[in-house]
Amino acid sequence: MTNKNMKGHWIGVFSSVNDGTQVEFTEEVSVNNPIMNLFAGFI
Repeated sequence: MTNKNMKGHWIGVFSSVNDGTQVEFTEEVSVNNPIMNLFAGFI
């Protein structure tokens, strides 16, 4: 993902669990706008 406010990427790991599937997402985001840094930790 890239736009004027931030850029980053995500990784999804899918695992078989019992009779279903478990998904774990990890995001890495960097904020371009210093004011947005105030809010980035809350999202």
